[in-house]
Amino acid sequence: MKKLVFFTLLRTRSWGGSENLWFRTACLALQNGQEVLVITEQDDHENYGLLRALGADIFILETFLVKKLERLKQLLDNSFAKGKFLTLLEKRVRLFNPDLIIVNQPGCFDLLFNETISKFIANTEFKYIVCSHSYIQKNVLNNIQVKVMANLLKEASKCFFVAQKQAHTILKQLKINLTNIEYLYNPLNLKSTDYIPYPKTETIYFAMVGSLDIDWKGQDIVINILSKLEWMKRNWYLNIFGDGPDLIMLKELIEKHNLQDKIKLKGQNKDIRKIWEHHHILLMPSRVDAAPSVLLEAMACGRTAICTNIGFVEDWIEDNINGFIAQNNNIDVFAEMLNDAWHKKASWENMGFLAHEKVTDYFPEKPEQFFLDRLNNE
Repeated sequence: MKKLVFFTLLRTRSWGGSENLWFRTACLALQNGQEVLVITEQDDHENYGLLRALGADIFILETFLVKKLERLKQLLDNSFAKGKFLTLLEKRVRLFNPDLIIVNQPGCFDLLFNETISKFIANTEFKYIVCSHSYIQKNVLNNIQVKVMANLLKEASKCFFVAQKQAHTILKQLKINLTNIEYLYNPLNLKSTDYIPYPKTETIYFAMVGSLDIDWKGQDIVINILSKLEWMKRNWYLNIFGDGPDLIMLKELIEKHNLQDKIKLKGQNKDIRKIWEHHHILLMPSRVDAAPSVLLEAMACGRTAICTNIGFVEDWIEDNINGFIAQNNNIDVFAEMLNDAWHKKASWENMGFLAHEKVTDYFPEKPEQFFLDRLNNE
């Protein structure tokens, strides 16, 4: 049975949506009797305890290698210290002797910007794959960086992406074509994907679900639209679920428009199915996103959505069939789509049912099993 190494390149926080697939896949591999080594910057999330309990070997760069690097820097020149740092990493992986290395990028160029790990991957004799969970619309790389990242992907056994638009954008930025592309599916935060009956209330309840980060999720776009006079005359409420850095700003924006009675910040709700028992439609005016699980969760529960055309939206939504797509996040464009959808609300129930069928027909029942099967076939 294959021995697997998971490199997680998440650095700014202890956990995120990009971590769920590799974590569940690692757990499944361990339960199947496979050996797993996880290389991470930090292990302060409870899921690392679960991995250890299942028998995973956890190698923490931050507490082990980084400390050694700092000691070396005090005694030696920086370039020599970095070389020694790389040698320690190589020794640890070689001792484990994996059949496959899985490099998990929360974004799309994390590997490039992690100098030590990118050098290790570029020179390793072990087979590796690269998973990318997001993308950047504008090209942020210089010519040298483009060449380095392109080579890292070309030499990979497989490159996994979460959306066709994402893959197309990244490959265009790197000026390459790849024949080793596959797509992965991130696990949904649902106890089941059974259809939830559509609410029969005359009042429309909108829902927004996701991190309170307007640069990514665009909650401010919807609040500003719903503050207009035409919307104040309509029978609706909006509940915003989630937490994040822009909580106070959003609260102040709601108060600025005197919308406290119409729009509520509901905080985090772990029971996604409970949300969709009482809400009619998902509003998703994202500015940046590759594979928002909240969209597939709403669709699985039988709810349609009004989305901006980001990431995998066009992979799952057929405009005016099982959802509505605003072609960009310009406030006027989204306002026009929201208004158009409002006048078609008699169709939302049927559109939601079609959305449910789309997910149940094409989304794997167990994404981690789907992914592990592909890893074991490499």
